[in-house]
Amino acid sequence: SIGLRGMFRACQESLKSFALIDCLGNEMIGSSLLLHLSARCSNIRDIHLTLCSLSDESIIQLANRTNRLERVCLPMCSGISDGGFRVLLQKHYRSLSAIDITGCHQISGDAISQLSHCPSLSSLYLGNCVQTSSATLTALSTSLTSLKLLDVRGCRALDGESILALLKSNPHISTLSLAHVPAVTDQLLRGICTALLSIRVLDLSGCIKVTNTGVMNIVRHPVQALDLGSTGLSFKGCCAIGNYLSPSLKQLSVNFCSFINDECVKKVVNKCERLEVLSTFGCTYVKSFESFRKINPRIKFES
Repeated sequence: SIGLRGMFRACQESLKSFALIDCLGNEMIGSSLLLHLSARCSNIRDIHLTLCSLSDESIIQLANRTNRLERVCLPMCSGISDGGFRVLLQKHYRSLSAIDITGCHQISGDAISQLSHCPSLSSLYLGNCVQTSSATLTALSTSLTSLKLLDVRGCRALDGESILALLKSNPHISTLSLAHVPAVTDQLLRGICTALLSIRVLDLSGCIKVTNTGVMNIVRHPVQALDLGSTGLSFKGCCAIGNYLSPSLKQLSVNFCSFINDECVKKVVNKCERLEVLSTFGCTYVKSFESFRKINPRIKFES
């Protein structure tokens, strides 16, 4: 803690980016650290603090003492609520390009909807922000148009209409996580894959209503990383993945897909020559890893 204060004092106006993971303990309190940072380093642009003990007061001080924040990533900093978050947006809404409040469950959907005033926002992480509602996404869809990344994993209160409205307003989203969102169905996937121009990374793990029919829409895009864990994927869907995603697919997860067996995996391994990682945790019918490695020794199998 003393060393970091000395570093802030030495760097002062030259420090542009700062990241720290897990300062929940007694030795280094996140709020105190952030107060020292904001007092001395007014030109800081990027802040990434994960699992830190932050208060609204420390966020308010950061917002008021800095000149131009562009990337603010505060995942799992559960002490932050509407008070600090609103001040942050009021002061820096013009410059913010990335916000990560994953797991900040005290921030309300109404406060999150104020992100609609951030014209440069391109990356938005709202994973497990349990107060995020359909009304929140609908409000965001009226003004946000520059998103490239959207993560709403675990936001169980969302409906398909609000999700689709936001995606239609942001057709250049290439990285999308809808993991464990109950509203995701094959029909919604059809609308999503029509609304978005080019999906590169897609996480649908835990979307139990997704079947091979939904996968048929996904393969229209040059997807590089695809997570279909705990979905209804089976042999037909694997055939589609092998036939259509072979030029692009590098990472595939089918964890805990109960219909996946050796034939399914063989189809993907045979076709997808660029595949680097294949995850099959919980797939009890997948056993022939040695033969798969002979087909494509470059693939890293996680099981």
